[in-house]
Amino acid sequence: MKITKWIDYSQEVEIEIGAEDISVIFSDDPDIKEWLYQINSIASFLTGTPTNVLEQLTPKQAQIIGQYFKDQGERIEQYLK
Repeated sequence: MKITKWIDYSQEVEIEIGAEDISVIFSDDPDIKEWLYQINSIASFLTGTPTNVLEQLTPKQAQIIGQYFKDQGERIEQYLK
């Protein structure tokens, strides 16, 4: 005798998303609370990054990353005017 039994289960998966995906998400539903939540997550990640990790960056990597954050800061500050 055989019986068929469906078993529900869940599995955690990791999915890479890029800038285009994020743009689509927020252009369809510009939820500022969600956006601020995500910005806070990024800030926590950066604040929690220990110095010994940053010391492993090459000068070029540090320059590129630093310039990126400066550019994004200027992009956000333009809306304060």
